[in-house]
Amino acid sequence: WNDKPATERRVIEAAVNCCYFPLYEVEKGVTRLSYDPEKAGKKIPVTDNTLFRLASMTKPITAFATVMEMDRGHLDLFDPVEKYLPKYKDLYLGKIDENGEIIKTEKVKTKLRVIHLLTHSSGIGASDEFGFKVADSFKDDPRKHIFREAVDAYPEFPLSFEPYSQQSYSAVWGFDILGRIIEETSGTPYINWSNFDHKNIKVEVAYNPLTIEKPKKILRLI
Repeated sequence: WNDKPATERRVIEAAVNCCYFPLYEVEKGVTRLSYDPEKAGKKIPVTDNTLFRLASMTKPITAFATVMEMDRGHLDLFDPVEKYLPKYKDLYLGKIDENGEIIKTEKVKTKLRVIHLLTHSSGIGASDEFGFKVADSFKDDPRKHIFREAVDAYPEFPLSFEPYSQQSYSAVWGFDILGRIIEETSGTPYINWSNFDHKNIKVEVAYNPLTIEKPKKILRLI
């Protein structure tokens, strides 16, 4: 709050010019929206079918849906993840060896639970050096682009730490897993949770594509 006006203006101009976020323009009473992350500084018209990458702004939807499933008696926050997704029964810790390769070190001693995913204390897809290395090793895997296949693949990779031993933001993987659990408990495709009405609470949200370059791919909330 103590920034000088000149500094604030530079930050705002940089944000606008990068074109990563939607830019609203009001001219003669008409509002136009321009967006294209590949063409910084250029105003590209969008249509009603244009998809915007909302990214982690959709996490509240996933968290809310998880708690709704708990209220309905479909799950408990302390349920082990393997109860719904058996592939998460045997998980391993890992490290980066002297050659820069990812290796498994020992079996995880603490059961991974739903609450660990919600509180970013799972060790899966963590925002640390090891977690970034793991995510980078998965970026060219074709399973990454299919929601259920991606979640099935995650337990093949070691965790950064024992669940509930520490906290580290899980940008994608943790909430992907929650999404699959919600599908299993509700019998409803995860993508349908983007627009629901429950006890007079309405939520409408646009989805983010798995890749901006391929907006026709399967969509998911993270």
